[in-house]
Amino acid sequence: MRRKGSFTVEAALIMPVILGFIVLFLYLAMFLHDRCIIRYVCQEAALEAVYGDGGAGISAESYVCDEIEKKLIMDWDHEVHVSSDDESISVRISARPQKTLFSKVLTESAQFDIISVWSKRYRACLRNRDI
Repeated sequence: MRRKGSFTVEAALIMPVILGFIVLFLYLAMFLHDRCIIRYVCQEAALEAVYGDGGAGISAESYVCDEIEKKLIMDWDHEVHVSSDDESISVRISARPQKTLFSKVLTESAQFDIISVWSKRYRACLRNRDI
């Protein structure tokens, strides 16, 4: 009985599955890292606008753009909306990955909005959540 080739055949069938799971896990880790960074930058931009001097909207938008360019792993299309009134300031970031690993379906499902609203008067977080 000769069974020398059976290990090679089994490895040829199993290795693509294992490598696919490894690539999927790495992609998911990069996506979650970037999502956490975008959430953090949104909150920090709102804090910068509340505690910073002068033009809250301009400084918050420039802070978001600078920090996102420095800290993210993947390429993202993002929009920053800063609104301010006498009582509060709101920073909203809409983000979507430019390229996905698998298909356009993943691009649509990976799109998210994050909003952070801070009170100017009480200097406390009113809302910080994903939309």
